[in-house]
Amino acid sequence: MVARTLRTALDNNANAKALIKPGEQEGKAHYKLCFPKANKRWVVKPINKKKSYQFLSDLVSQVISCVEQGNAVPLQPHVQLPRNVASKQAPTKAEATQQHHSRFNR
Repeated sequence: MVARTLRTALDNNANAKALIKPGEQEGKAHYKLCFPKANKRWVVKPINKKKSYQFLSDLVSQVISCVEQGNAVPLQPHVQLPRNVASKQAPTKAEATQQHHSRFNR
């Protein structure tokens, strides 16, 4: 799961936003103007560039070179998390049901 999350972050960073080509506003983000019917006002939305997967081949080649050189990162030990992070002891279901008040049942 950690590896997938990190790969997703790298993918997002590599394919973030399209920048305007050289010219007067070079390097600024590129937006389009839209008028959604739901809120009935003009908004701008960023235009993303076409997705590229070039970062994956670069990443794989760097990982292979690290492994060949013996610089592989060791696996992290499994962390034992507590079963519940609540600050108070949970009530029984019967107590919770009895204390429950609905705003519709008065």
